[in-house]
Amino acid sequence: MWTGVRVLRSWSELGRSIHFLNARGYRFHSNPMKCWDLHLISEFVDDLERGELVVDLGATNLGAVRLLHQMAFVGFEATI
Repeated sequence: MWTGVRVLRSWSELGRSIHFLNARGYRFHSNPMKCWDLHLISEFVDDLERGELVVDLGATNLGAVRLLHQMAFVGFEATI
């Protein structure tokens, strides 16, 4: 499991994140910079069982919640 701090360092890194999401059919965030966050979140939770409890405390437009739903996590109490 991934732990630690990551910093977005370049536009090409952002482009790789957008390509990663697109290649998997995941929805993009309305703010392209947040696509990098979604890429990190998807890697962070990839090893979890899809029934695990996952909480996104920073959800403003449900970007991460939508991503987790697309990754087959279940049990959301938010409109997706």
